[in-house]
Amino acid sequence: MWAFYVLGLLVFQEVVFRWAFPLPELANFDRVNYLTPGKPLTDAPPFGRSTWFWQSFPDTARAFEHQLNAYGFRDTEWRMAKPADKKRLLLIGDSFVEGVMAEQEQNLSAWLQQSEAMQGWEVMNAGILGAGVNSYLQLTSDMVPLFQPDVVLVVFFANDFTTKPFRIPKDRLMPEKHSRLLPRLWQWWEAYLQEQPLRARWATERNSWLPAIPASNHPWTGRGEALRQEVTEAMAMAIEKGELNYHRANEIRLHARQLEQKVNLASALDFLKRYTDQYHAELRVAYLPARHQVTNYYYPYERALCLKCPQELDLRATPYQLNRLRLGKQCVELGIPFVDLSPVVQASEDAGQHLYWNYDDHFRAQGYRLSAEELVKAFDWGGVE
Repeated sequence: MWAFYVLGLLVFQEVVFRWAFPLPELANFDRVNYLTPGKPLTDAPPFGRSTWFWQSFPDTARAFEHQLNAYGFRDTEWRMAKPADKKRLLLIGDSFVEGVMAEQEQNLSAWLQQSEAMQGWEVMNAGILGAGVNSYLQLTSDMVPLFQPDVVLVVFFANDFTTKPFRIPKDRLMPEKHSRLLPRLWQWWEAYLQEQPLRARWATERNSWLPAIPASNHPWTGRGEALRQEVTEAMAMAIEKGELNYHRANEIRLHARQLEQKVNLASALDFLKRYTDQYHAELRVAYLPARHQVTNYYYPYERALCLKCPQELDLRATPYQLNRLRLGKQCVELGIPFVDLSPVVQASEDAGQHLYWNYDDHFRAQGYRLSAEELVKAFDWGGVE
């Protein structure tokens, strides 16, 4: 009798622990591996099933939550096997794909998923805040064999134009799965000993993407006087409190230099095309413009974040558009379906419908929605086999 009681108690305990601490299928796949491709962050904890927030208090008092799935991406939970009745779209990009400064249900992937044309599709959001081309390449290399998407849509942004050499992946992630036989309490204990979190189904804490000073990873720590030489006092205070993206200080000058440099994405695009073809997925590419490429409306706000900038700086001029045009031409040459979202974004801005925030340079919700609508129009979503 006691044996059955103890057995029943153990079974009940296991059921409760498995419900409270669910594990994803893959044990070795997490967002953290793609922050610095080729240089694993061995000391950094995984992002899986954590909650983060982004804020820009000069723009709004709202803090936008990023609820990350078991693999650390701002999306619902993923299964390796595709739904039998749906095709799968893998969306890869940076903070504009993740959907910074918008609610979870208002990012690019959410608007795509809500579209009537996409009802036969499962949209996977693999956007990573701060990611660049090397992250896109490694994500494609690892995720395409694992999740077998029908379409891979890579969204490039203005700051992806860099002259640094691209790291073409030479290998891909070999999947490791969690054992279904080990008791969950044992797995929890192993994670504890390795100082790795085994997170509960519910979020227990909220983390900020933007540290406040003092912080070891804040570039302006101990440099408050220097910061005030670059931005207004109000902007400096917001940056120091972690209430404004510290990268915004002088960012427009950095973008201007980047956009003027001739950047050749051909090697990266060629890898993406050959690799996706190998796994019978169709590669598609889109370009999202930085706001200063399409309008001067935000320049007064930029000057509050760049005191040494000239009175006027027009990045709509041709020299700042050449990389964007080159990207489109190279996609055509490689047979990659391509859409440049600059014209539709510029048309909205010209009409007085401003899509970006004033001080933070990400989209508002309507910017993500307009981009999703244009992507639906630009590509065929019914003819992929």
